[in-house]
Amino acid sequence: MYARRLRNRAAGFLFKIMSLLSEFAAACHAIAAPVIGLESITIAGGAAISGTLAESDFHRNYEEGGFEQAATLEFVVSATVFAAAYPNTAKSYEGNKATARGDTWRIGSISSGASFVKISLVASNKSA
Repeated sequence: MYARRLRNRAAGFLFKIMSLLSEFAAACHAIAAPVIGLESITIAGGAAISGTLAESDFHRNYEEGGFEQAATLEFVVSATVFAAAYPNTAKSYEGNKATARGDTWRIGSISSGASFVKISLVASNKSA
């Protein structure tokens, strides 16, 4: 009985710490976002959400008779902003089309956490 009570108390303490860390991360992002720059995306023609583009990668592989080019963008948005615009589970949007920077992308993966949602956008083009 004492072990169960101790375990419950530890779980409650851990939840409080995670909650404080989430609030801290969200507050830091609110301060840094205007400096870093905000951009927006839309998923499947839905509402535009503002967030930060974390990473981008563009590359081209040449093959005999053509080439293949691919691009990836990682977009980070507040979990509350994402949930307000897109109420379904984050994973349900994987594979949908998204618009960012004026281009059409496909959502490769979505990772959701307590404070933020990371959306990985992918595009590829093959030429013969």
